[in-house]
Amino acid sequence: MYRRIVVGLDGSAAAASAADYAASLALLQHGRVTLVSVAESVARFVGSRNQAARGAREAVVRLEEAQRSAVLRTRRRGVEVEAVVRRGVPREELLRAVETFSADLLVVGRSTGQSGGGLGSDAAHLSRDASCSVLLIPEAASVPPARMVIGYDGSPAAAQALEVGRSLATAYGARLIVAVAAQAASEPWSRSAGLPAAGTTQRRISVVELRGEPAPAILEEARRDDVQLIVLGSTGVRHPWGRDLGGTAARVARDARVSVLIVRLPTIARTVSELMRRDVETVSPDTKVRDSTALLLERGIKSLPVIDADGRVVGIVTLGDLLRRAGVSMRPSFVGGIAEGGMAEYLGGLGSRDRTVREIMSHQVVTIEPERPATEAVALLGKHRVKRLPVVAADGRLIGIVSRADLLRGVTGIVEHDDVTMRRAITGTIAADIMQHAVPTVSTGASLEEAARAVLTSSVGRVAVVDDQERVAGVISTRDLLPLATGHSFRQLLDALGPAAAPRESFLASLGRRADGARAMDLMRRNVITVPPDASLDHVLRVMMTRGLKRLLVADSSRRLVGAVDRADIMRCIAPALGTETR
Repeated sequence: MYRRIVVGLDGSAAAASAADYAASLALLQHGRVTLVSVAESVARFVGSRNQAARGAREAVVRLEEAQRSAVLRTRRRGVEVEAVVRRGVPREELLRAVETFSADLLVVGRSTGQSGGGLGSDAAHLSRDASCSVLLIPEAASVPPARMVIGYDGSPAAAQALEVGRSLATAYGARLIVAVAAQAASEPWSRSAGLPAAGTTQRRISVVELRGEPAPAILEEARRDDVQLIVLGSTGVRHPWGRDLGGTAARVARDARVSVLIVRLPTIARTVSELMRRDVETVSPDTKVRDSTALLLERGIKSLPVIDADGRVVGIVTLGDLLRRAGVSMRPSFVGGIAEGGMAEYLGGLGSRDRTVREIMSHQVVTIEPERPATEAVALLGKHRVKRLPVVAADGRLIGIVSRADLLRGVTGIVEHDDVTMRRAITGTIAADIMQHAVPTVSTGASLEEAARAVLTSSVGRVAVVDDQERVAGVISTRDLLPLATGHSFRQLLDALGPAAAPRESFLASLGRRADGARAMDLMRRNVITVPPDASLDHVLRVMMTRGLKRLLVADSSRRLVGAVDRADIMRCIAPALGTETR
């Protein structure tokens, strides 16, 4: 869904609501919030230069106070947050911040009926011009929303909005209304989206048919059902806004009295510079291993380019490298579930190590230049079997980084693009063509010890839980084992997650004595997203990127497990078709 969120913070009550809403979204996907405030350029008609300087200083003080309050509230919720103050025209600076921080969501507060002043008055422009999805928040917005409505017309943009809306409704436990345009049922995207027929009412979702002009009809539906969030698809900034539901997003955003989420189709990136992230954490060859590990864990990132005094890339070190070469048996995927106390114990264990990054970094680094085609980066990742590429200038200086997830997000929706090579690589391929058939499983009735053993010995750190008819019932991953650490030191649990058999068997034996009849079904997460074997690769990719997933289970119409697809499978599928573009 949304992991890199930029919030426009101008000191208004609506902006404070926007920051709180962004924090709730970040919690869903372990995301990161960047609060951006803009000290507006002083008008030319001010009385004196001193008056202008004094006004600018007072504006910065007000913005910094608003930021301190928002940062404190956000951190209390356990969300990673940073705050920056810029000078200039608010709308322009906020759009620049979206690009600088590679945001996938921009959140802006706006006072309904506001005629001028502040970022709220720029809401329409921001929703039109931003290259990412935009969420417009009124004062005192309901967080989380109890009822949502999605406008759906069968277009790719609406299909993207439907994916996001479903995911949000599930996460928030909200009632979902899908407002369907009359022509939507005949659109091919409606078939792949699995949308019920108009008039259908399920447990927490209902489908209604829109009558008349889309924008007024959606607003009326929101008013009648007391909806707190409207979700709409929109064409991207590279396409003209049409007359379908995507084209009415501006009218709905302007007239709605509730929160409005405008979901962008991912922009089809032509070059690496359009996808790369510019805010890159780096280390030097002489940085201590313990400091590098602390930086990776605290920032929630997976790799650190190593640069020399001139900013040139001389190596790269990943979280997996650090943990393995520093002598710690622990899967990188487990890092996100470490509690604060366990983190302190873990970092304390690294404190005695005096090794430097120079000793453990990879010296052979695959890099790419910013003007190279994005498809070339995809091919390089597949060829070298790496997950990220430092982006360098002609002289070797680091200017950004692009990951596998960034690139896959960039090619989502590629079927509408005019790139024949990419279209052939994605269309005509279905999940069954690329899925892994051997998926580790346990039964719902398996003992807790058996389920934990399956997870600990799995190469992917997770297992599917199936019933006696092989239907998907849930999933258990390494993070789900955290509650089992009760009665153990954090170090014991880390050792059990490593490759050595003795610590694992000791942990499992102790677990078996304490399990008290608990079963796999007591530990599993039940809300499992699956795709059918005949799902198109484009659909699989959209679901994966929209919901922030690295792996999808493949199940038939009866939810019987038949396989699994992960990001590496997709890369292996599309990279060969792009090999001719590499230098």
